[in-house]
Amino acid sequence: MITYFSPNTTSSELTAGFCYSIGNNGPDAANNTNPNVISTIILSNGVTWNVGTTTTDNGGSFQGTTYTRSSEILSLISTLGLNSTEISFLDSHYKHADRLVNHLAVNGSNANNQAFAKWSIERWINGSTISIFHLDNVYDAIRYQNYLPRDKAPQTTPRRNSFTAADGSADFSSLTETTPRFLYNNGQQTANVEAFNCHYYAWYGLQYATLVDDDNPKWVYNIRINTSTDFDLVTGPVHVGDRITYYQNYQGKLDFTHSAIVVQVDQDGYATKASSKMGTYEIIEHHPRDVPAAYGLTDPSFQINGTTYPSRIYWRKK
Repeated sequence: MITYFSPNTTSSELTAGFCYSIGNNGPDAANNTNPNVISTIILSNGVTWNVGTTTTDNGGSFQGTTYTRSSEILSLISTLGLNSTEISFLDSHYKHADRLVNHLAVNGSNANNQAFAKWSIERWINGSTISIFHLDNVYDAIRYQNYLPRDKAPQTTPRRNSFTAADGSADFSSLTETTPRFLYNNGQQTANVEAFNCHYYAWYGLQYATLVDDDNPKWVYNIRINTSTDFDLVTGPVHVGDRITYYQNYQGKLDFTHSAIVVQVDQDGYATKASSKMGTYEIIEHHPRDVPAAYGLTDPSFQINGTTYPSRIYWRKK
């Protein structure tokens, strides 16, 4: 229900959970709507809300709204061939729609990216709250579903055994916490701006970061792996300096978990040692498959609902 909007109709985007109104002022003490109203709000993303007056049973009135989809959203619906459930979701989550429109505009509206957009909507509908940037990293395991990581099974997995608790969660108690995310001064918690994680360490700092923690500027959540301009998928012999991304089955859903740098390969081009930052803990060297269970399996691939995905993917800077 729209009754009054301030300071003006173009200053900001509407946000779910708030009651807005438009016009020079809102209802009076008797709840009568001021007749001097503006008929349309135009949001920054091109969506318009047309406002009309509807008479109530008791003779009063309120401002009703009708939603008009922007040309970009209409194009998205047509391009992706969305069904009624997907369209209804985007109608009530227009910021998600904006993000998909922008993603296709930046990365190209080819078949692969259209499939990613449609898959992202499905993840969001099923209750996922993760960003499109994280989904883009996760989707690499689908883009390169038949990828075979070029590393061999190690004879032992000491790091995995040491860093995995009995319930399968990560346990880094044997490591020194070199860069805690928060510092304490006289009991007051402050963010440690020097804290960094595995993605910051492995992916050239912030150069390819797409999502960073607001309080910890070196804590990278997601990275941009653009195979057109920045990186190549490694399908042949691995080189020292190649990067590794890790994937796993997290509660029945595909997830992106960890990043590392190759620091040693054998004569056949198989990776034998990687270097990675374990969250807030120290940087360690380990076999590419010797990672905590929370980061993934030692096997080259894993399955979710009968579909196979790679446990690791190797990348090389162009």
